[in-house]
Order: sequence, then structure tokens, then C-alpha cells
Amino acid sequence: MTQESMFSQRLVYPLMYVAQSSRRVASRHGLLLKRLQNEGFDVHVLAADDGGFEELERYGIVGRPLPVALRANVAGLLGAYFIMQAYFLEKRPVLVHVFDQPLAWPAAFAARQADAAAVVATVDRHSMLALTDLAAIEGLLAQVYGLLGRLVDRYIVTNAQDLELARGLGIVETDKLELVDGDDAVEQILGLYDGLLSSQMR
Repeated sequence: MTQESMFSQRLVYPLMYVAQSSRRVASRHGLLLKRLQNEGFDVHVLAADDGGFEELERYGIVGRPLPVALRANVAGLLGAYFIMQAYFLEKRPVLVHVFDQPLAWPAAFAARQADAAAVVATVDRHSMLALTDLAAIEGLLAQVYGLLGRLVDRYIVTNAQDLELARGLGIVETDKLELVDGDDAVEQILGLYDGLLSSQMR
């Protein structure tokens, strides 16, 4: 028997995209977010208001500013955490997808507190974990990234080097690790979301 896709049910599911830059979300992920709107998601983007929300809102995507910039600071991240926590508890998203390392941990914590059915993180630049000179720092960083690996349902990397580093460092379970790249990245993400929600919400 063929399993029905979550997307074919034509219900509206709240989905949260979290990143540092709304402009970067609009330029890099606009096509994906428009597709998600058409596939039945109520898409929200939580990010710095640096010029991207106007474009996103033209497609019916809701923008929620966060007090973060490309150079994140502790005060901004703490403020962002409380904003995300309150927003997630209000909207009850079925899925939260976070980009950009500084926001990954507070977003994942906030999503878990709101009982999101699925939490996804896209994480790059693992090379600093392997190249640091001090073994103690390397171990600490691996533990920090390992915590993120435990918080999320899928841990996405976008190139083969990060895939091998994440595997080699053992910071995330193999079945959670995904490589998403190439011209069909949008289809890969849609398939990943569908599989996650189909298993988590049935």
C-alpha cells in the first residue's frame, strides 16, 4: 500500500525558518519557502530585519524580527531565545528549521519546549572543530555540537567535507545526518520534511 504524503492532505502546518539574515533567507531559500507555502505550510521566518522581510511577505510568508545580526552577541542571542520561545509556544509549529550556528542551539531548545514535531538544523564549517590547536577546546566544541545533534531530528550539511567531518567527529547519530546539495536541493528538503512529518505525526 502506498503511504500518503503529508503534503497531499492539504492541511495548513505552521513551519518556522530561523536564520540570522532575512535578506539571505529571501535570496537563498525564497524558492523553497514559496514551494512550502503552496504545499500547505504556513511559513514564518524569524531573522534579523536586514531587508529581506518585504520580499518574503509578498509571497505570504510571515516575518518576525530577531535582535541578531551577522555578528551575533550573547545579549542578542539571549533576546532571540526568549522571542523564539514565546513565538513557538503561541504558533505551535510542526517543524522548525534553523540555519546559522549561533542561533542553532537557542532555536532548537525553544522548538523542543514548544513540542515541535520535528526540528532540523543546517550546519556548516565543521573544519574549526578538527583544526583547533588545543585538544581541550576541540573536545569542548565537539560536545557543544554533539548537544545540537541530540536536540534535532535531522542535521543537514551542504558539502561532502562537512559530511565527513561530522561523521568522523561523531557529533551526530548517522541516521540523523543528511547531505543536501546540488540543483535538486529544494526537492531534497521537501522530501526530508515529508518523511519526518509523516513519521512524527501519525
